[in-house]
Amino acid sequence: MNNLNTVIIGLGNIGCKYDYNIPFIFNDPKSSKYILTHARAVACHPNFSFLCGIDSDLVACELFKKKYKTPAFSNITEWSNSKEFRNPD
Repeated sequence: MNNLNTVIIGLGNIGCKYDYNIPFIFNDPKSSKYILTHARAVACHPNFSFLCGIDSDLVACELFKKKYKTPAFSNITEWSNSKEFRNPD
């Protein structure tokens, strides 16, 4: 099965902050004591992968990039004009 490419729009508490400091391993759902955010659910699931995160809060974008090693953009237009852009499957 191909991975489902995912864009997270909104990198606030439920997007990626509630479980930011809880350790995890990519592609291993049992590696995180709690999965409380959309980003953690995608990161831990072996059949999902990130295309990017999007949020108007640039600090949230930086946190997301650092934790999930994935590009983040301030809006959809910025992403669609970037070299990283590709349509989600």
